[in-house]
Amino acid sequence: MINPFLDFSDGTKVICSDPINIDGRMCVRVLFERWSAERNDYDRMECLLPDGEMTGIKGFTQEEVRYHHGKMIQMQDNILEWSKEDAEERHDEDE
Repeated sequence: MINPFLDFSDGTKVICSDPINIDGRMCVRVLFERWSAERNDYDRMECLLPDGEMTGIKGFTQEEVRYHHGKMIQMQDNILEWSKEDAEERHDEDE
């Protein structure tokens, strides 16, 4: 499941996945998107926490990538924990 997480003032929306088990590690996919009227398409990039490397960068400048990457790294422990808690709460509600 994908969960809305944060909106930046430049229109960038941050969306996080539920925890994903990759080789025994808990990971979370983090997507960054914003609408670009100039390109008539979405600017986007993503990363997998806790690795933190930005991939699939389209439409963001290097300065914007550095800014959003820095914010994400600052919040990575919270993102991982919140994603886990959200998934557990939904699981409890389904029972």
